Amino acid sequence: MITSMRNRRRTPMRMIQSAGMLLMTLLLISCVEEGDTRLQDNIAASTAAFPLFDPAASVIPFPNDLLIHAQSGKLNIPIEDTSNAADPTFGLNTLDGFSTIAPFTVTFSEPVDRTTLQAGVTVRVFEITKSLTGSGQNKELVGGTDFRVDLSPTDINDTTLYISPLRPLRTRARYMVVITNGLRDVAENNMIASSIYAITKGSTVLTGDLAALEPLRQTTNLLENIAESFPSGPVREEVILSWTFRTQSLYEVLTEVYDLNEAATAPASTNWSDSGEDTAFFGYADLFTATLNLPYYHTAADNPSSTIPLTSVWQNSDGAPPDVANPTPIATESRTLPLVASIPNGTDPNAASKPSGGWPVVVFIHPITGDRSNIEALGDSLVLAENAVGAPTPFAAVAIDLPLHGIVDTTDALYDAANERHFNLDLVNNDTGAAGADGAIDPSGEHFINLSSLVTTRDNLRQAVSDVLGLIRALEAMDYDGGGPDFNTSEIHIVGHSLGAMVANVVAALTTNTDVKTVVMGMPGGGIAKFLDGSATFGPEIEAGLAAAGLVKGTTEYEEFVHAAQAIVDSVDPINYAFTNAINGGASANHPLLLLEVIGSATSLPDQTIPNQVGNTPPAGTPEGTVPGYLAGTDPLALLLKLTKVGESIVSPTAGLDLWVRFLAGNHASFLSPLDEQGNVDNALVAVTTEMQTEAVSFVATNGRALLINDPDLVEDVVTTP
Repeated sequence: MITSMRNRRRTPMRMIQSAGMLLMTLLLISCVEEGDTRLQDNIAASTAAFPLFDPAASVIPFPNDLLIHAQSGKLNIPIEDTSNAADPTFGLNTLDGFSTIAPFTVTFSEPVDRTTLQAGVTVRVFEITKSLTGSGQNKELVGGTDFRVDLSPTDINDTTLYISPLRPLRTRARYMVVITNGLRDVAENNMIASSIYAITKGSTVLTGDLAALEPLRQTTNLLENIAESFPSGPVREEVILSWTFRTQSLYEVLTEVYDLNEAATAPASTNWSDSGEDTAFFGYADLFTATLNLPYYHTAADNPSSTIPLTSVWQNSDGAPPDVANPTPIATESRTLPLVASIPNGTDPNAASKPSGGWPVVVFIHPITGDRSNIEALGDSLVLAENAVGAPTPFAAVAIDLPLHGIVDTTDALYDAANERHFNLDLVNNDTGAAGADGAIDPSGEHFINLSSLVTTRDNLRQAVSDVLGLIRALEAMDYDGGGPDFNTSEIHIVGHSLGAMVANVVAALTTNTDVKTVVMGMPGGGIAKFLDGSATFGPEIEAGLAAAGLVKGTTEYEEFVHAAQAIVDSVDPINYAFTNAINGGASANHPLLLLEVIGSATSLPDQTIPNQVGNTPPAGTPEGTVPGYLAGTDPLALLLKLTKVGESIVSPTAGLDLWVRFLAGNHASFLSPLDEQGNVDNALVAVTTEMQTEAVSFVATNGRALLINDPDLVEDVVTTP
């Protein structure tokens, strides 16, 4: 009998899982809706507003543990067609938890008095992982610091709350949201609990028509007791709604990729050849080409009309997306891809020559819609690098293409017809963007961001990270002249631009200072889904694409798509690799970092591709109707990285620096190009490009212990000391 009773005891986690099973039961039998009209009668008798909570009608706050399948541990959100990968719910249901940065919402029966919205007072958020599992932590989040509360901009009735994280939530953690009766409606009535929630607050076991609510009653009692146990926690009588949700796992898959890469033999690079091309500005470096074989976890296209790359996703040995239980992706092949290297040729004023230990080397990661040939624009500056005492320290550089990117000009000396990573796809009209072949290779990166398969987009980003890790590993054996390895693997640095900078941020979090010495990020961003929505460049394209699918910007349905997209890309979003709770302490824990940003001025626009931020005061160019996203853009990423703003040269005698330079002039492309929007050389932009590259190279050449700012007038005036 004792053993039997022990087996029947339910842990806090089991109680929540039982509540999850309850939702499925209610959806099937609608027991409350049909079997107890007293609930509706009680609601009708009250004049005060209440948070809507009716599991039988699928009316619950979101995100919510009631939407996690008790057996699989995956999200179990109702979907009309379980085979429709274009439905974002399809992607959500492959996750084992909810987003760490997307807002959570709750809707009320009447308009809410916005003056009573007080984060940390009337709306409280707690991490309760320890209470439920015995490990992890219990912590109340701080209103205004960790999260904020607003009325939903898409709800004209002012009945929906937006609870927005201001810092990413911890991965695989359980959070509880508590709404208290200090919240009022516009008639100045204090809010009350809905009749259904009020019943679950009771201490009496529910039987009869209400028996199906008994698991939820136990969960509600558990949660309110936990909330009351916190210092200054709300007393149970104040609580009008509580619910929990679990955040998804983030790092297991890419950690596994890193480990696989480290355990493998260094990837082989072959077919080295001098292309006959040199760097773009002064020709101080020759461009060598080669091929490199790396694991490919997608399925490649076998002809230019193949749509396989538009839907291909990573799979584990179970034929499912890699997850906590089985995080190892299975490579579909060892794919050959083109590589280009910028090698100093000795024609520079310092007559650069290869050191005895090999060239110090920069792994360059190009921007979205760019390609590996963009290395031409940086090569000369790297040849002219000097260390902290002014001694020449010339650098070589290597680059590959990001997935579904590559050179599209078939007459380019660097074009590799057999191995371009875009597979020479011809699926759209290059002039109009409409679907259908036009006889020309689609632009580089055209299919990288894929709204019709968000899981594919996430896995494109994962593949990019995997490829860069493989390229770093391959450096130890690279030999472009037949005389043995040519690169000093104790002096590897990363320089990324735009999308390349975002990939660099993730790689920085995964690697150690032994792998990579410094990381330079030109115009990166975090909170991918919302910064794309708020981008002057990409926002209108996304708006048009979603409008064609019936999702109109400024509506709740549109924002739900954006939030779903964010949840799906969370596991490779730079923002989740930036903060101290991230893997290995975040991107800035093991490497000196330099971040460059264009904030503009009264006479110059800010970055129009990756916005500085998408908050309540959006920068010029933000598409009209963009709903704020407080962890989207460059600024939130830089703040979470705990970078120091600088506006003048700085030197640290010992430690590496983590720095942030904000340019008053230039544009998103200025890190590599001094051209204006019409494609003409602009002298003012020449100065910006020169300054950006000077800063990047000075940082790399000093192992992150110095930054040279030659023209302080181009950057925000910030005076700091190391």
